[in-house]
Amino acid sequence: MSDRGYRHAASSGRGTPTEGTASAAISSMQTQMNQSDREVSGRGGRRSTSQGWEFMEEEKQRYKNSNAEEGEEDNEVMDRSEEREADTNKGKVRKGGGDEGNEIAGEMTTNDMEIPEEYLYDPFAAEPSLDNLRSINPQTGTLKQLLSAADADVLLHSARIRAVLLNDPSLLRTYNPENDETYLNRRNRSITRDVEVRALREEARNIMRDIDLGPTSQHMTAYEISREKLDRWQRALELYVHCPDDSDIDLLGLLEKLCEGCSEEEELSEALSQASQMCTSLVEQTSLAVRDATEDAAEAEDAYHIRLEAHSILTRRVCEQSDAIEEQFRTNGRAALKIGQQLELAEAKRRQCESASFLIKTWWMMENLAEQEELSGEEIQVNEEVRGYTPHSSCKMDPLFTKVEHSLEAARALKALRTVVKSRGNSASGSLLDPGAIRRFEVTSRLIQRTSAALEARLLNSFSEVYSEGGVYDFSSEEAASRKGRLNWVLLRELAEALMCFDSGRSLHKRYVHMVVTSRFPELFNDHTKDGVGMGGDSGENDSNEEGGSDDEDVDAGEFDADETRSKLSSLFHRVTEVCTAEFSLIAHVFGTSSTSSTSGSSGYDSFASSSSGADTIPLQVVRALLQRVISDPRNGLQARINDLLESIDKRGDFLAGAKKIGYIRCYS
Repeated sequence: MSDRGYRHAASSGRGTPTEGTASAAISSMQTQMNQSDREVSGRGGRRSTSQGWEFMEEEKQRYKNSNAEEGEEDNEVMDRSEEREADTNKGKVRKGGGDEGNEIAGEMTTNDMEIPEEYLYDPFAAEPSLDNLRSINPQTGTLKQLLSAADADVLLHSARIRAVLLNDPSLLRTYNPENDETYLNRRNRSITRDVEVRALREEARNIMRDIDLGPTSQHMTAYEISREKLDRWQRALELYVHCPDDSDIDLLGLLEKLCEGCSEEEELSEALSQASQMCTSLVEQTSLAVRDATEDAAEAEDAYHIRLEAHSILTRRVCEQSDAIEEQFRTNGRAALKIGQQLELAEAKRRQCESASFLIKTWWMMENLAEQEELSGEEIQVNEEVRGYTPHSSCKMDPLFTKVEHSLEAARALKALRTVVKSRGNSASGSLLDPGAIRRFEVTSRLIQRTSAALEARLLNSFSEVYSEGGVYDFSSEEAASRKGRLNWVLLRELAEALMCFDSGRSLHKRYVHMVVTSRFPELFNDHTKDGVGMGGDSGENDSNEEGGSDDEDVDAGEFDADETRSKLSSLFHRVTEVCTAEFSLIAHVFGTSSTSSTSGSSGYDSFASSSSGADTIPLQVVRALLQRVISDPRNGLQARINDLLESIDKRGDFLAGAKKIGYIRCYS
């Protein structure tokens, strides 16, 4: 009880209500709520077969009297009589000797065979039979058909439950949820409850405020005041039950509010009696709401499982089709792989046949030219025709060897012809040939060698001309190589590919290295500058001796200038680094494979390094030959120039030679 209640009791001179009465009231209301929860939970779950008849009779009676007014004595008497009748029927069925129980079961099974037996014991626990879904072919049914069948099964399941509960088999064909009074009443009750809860939530503040207010009028009687107080308390109780989050008071607080102002025992008992009736009515309402929610959930669960089965049928069919497609794909893939391998083998044989046919035609062509040359006694000017000195109209050689655009094909053909000549010369069957064949073979082989030498010379000259034109090294794209002011490395690569057919490109490697050292390092590989590199001034000493100068003049003329030597050596080493870096990029794009040369980027040395790692490739051979020529050339290489410098220092005495060597080592390091 709050302080306000105690102050009212003390001022009136009456005794305060006993705490035992309040505790008894609280215990009574909690007991009623717990009992109601147990009853609701007993109705909500799936029931066993032993409880089926009793529950079924209860549900039958509840559905028959769903529209009757609550609290009527006739309905209560009917409920009790129906329960006793259900107990009697249940006993008869269990014993097996009851005629009435057999009549109930027989009526539902013999008159209509569409109701399974499990519906007769407990319709709410019966599993849907899915008759419409099973009637559809799972291999050909569409999703729309399956869902339509599922909806029909949902309706059939609800109709069977209603038919058993109302003992009316005709509902199996005429049942419609929109015409079911039980379903409509349950839905209307749900809508009404939602409206009431929404109204309670909107008036929560006013309800909690009004419970603490006094009478609204001073001329009200004691009964009116008590009635108004109970109405306010009832609204607060409904708010506490339906909207506990919006209520700022608990059950004990509500009881204290109820007991406030009750100074007499009779007044308190009356208030508690009215509150008990309110709680009982509210418990019945909540029990009905829970029962409605349980039935809605059960129907929704059954409908969900039935529709889920429809989707499962389609999903299983899709999975089976996917497995079949996958298996077919694997089978066809293996067959396609075998066909592809056979096609590759056939293509390889076709290329071999084309190569053999081309080789035979080329050999016959060269053999005919050799015989014509031998019969006419006039030697064919192979070198002039191949190198383009003779007009094409006057050439006796085939255009394959005289036209520049056929250089690569001509080089490959001559390589194959030389292979034939070499293999025939090393074959033991050569002695079995007749003399005429031997003569023709020798004449043809000589013509092949002359043609090969002329074509290689033409290609080498073309490579030298393109490289000598110079230009900026631009490896960003193949189109950039043909622009003005840039080195045409694409043409160099085509010429290098053709020259690789002649002794693996050895002549090309020598020609390229010679062009690099003579054009990029004139200070090393030009004879007139050999003695003027600035490595000590030996020429000055020789000139002074020839002119007959004194020894002091010779020493002054040959004085070692460490700063000048350091500067010239440093510039020379930087020059070697720059030239080698640029040439390494060119080597990677010209002498490398097509995949290596097609890589775009500013650093060609990086692409070369990545392409030659782990194998002694052709670009690496060219790089090695270039470095050996620049560094280890016995006459003009860096090592030879350094040795000449050290020898010139040794000629000037031990002390002077040591000082100059130390200075040279410092500048070299």
